Amino acid sequence: MQYKKKQTGKTIEALEERKKKEEAFSVPKCLDEMDAMDGLTDVEKSYSMDIFKSEIDREVFMNMKNKNVRFIWLM
Repeated sequence: MQYKKKQTGKTIEALEERKKKEEAFSVPKCLDEMDAMDGLTDVEKSYSMDIFKSEIDREVFMNMKNKNVRFIWLM
């Protein structure tokens, strides 16, 4: 019985961690970051939105520290 409780606790922790990660790299957060970038036209922004369909691409975008590289990466 104790083993099941421990395993359930680990599963819940893993699910909570995944949820935090998904929230950190959500589409709305990526779009907010992109909208705050100077130098992108509306047309360029609309093309860039396709990138945010991928969870991996959203994570890469949000973790880029260099704003210039982020800008180039979107193009």
